[in-house]
Amino acid sequence: MKPGKLLILFLIILFTILQCTALNYVRIFRIKPDILLILVIFFSLNFGRIYGLVIGALCGLFSEATCGAPAGAIVFVYSLGGLLLGHIGRWVYDQKIFGQMGISLIFSFVIYFFLFFLFQTLDANLSLFNSLISVILPASFYTAAVSPVLFRFLKTILNTR
Repeated sequence: MKPGKLLILFLIILFTILQCTALNYVRIFRIKPDILLILVIFFSLNFGRIYGLVIGALCGLFSEATCGAPAGAIVFVYSLGGLLLGHIGRWVYDQKIFGQMGISLIFSFVIYFFLFFLFQTLDANLSLFNSLISVILPASFYTAAVSPVLFRFLKTILNTR
């Protein structure tokens, strides 16, 4: 059963509020899990590429509004990522090739890596090695570690398989 639009909007707003407030208290070395990205992963895997695209765009919009990123960067990356994961991810997920943590780790790493290069084109002047060691890898692992808990919560709320 597909979730309703109001429930999805409520979840995105709830996760945005949690991302900006409560997760500041569970930071490890200034890194916190990206639960909006986990929401994109969940909807992409469970409901397909259209949901991945739309949820990715909405989560990217809310993420940009709260973190001050350049306009359109996170929306583009999250929506493109949601579309692609919704397209290929269901096969990978159904075949049990990667579990929830594995898909979350790989997907978040690719998203953060792509964002790094996108910000480089905007003259961010970041070091690849320092970004990998201090942000991309820790954030990917932390997001992957939190994902099974949020997947279970979302499955319970949405009554999915």
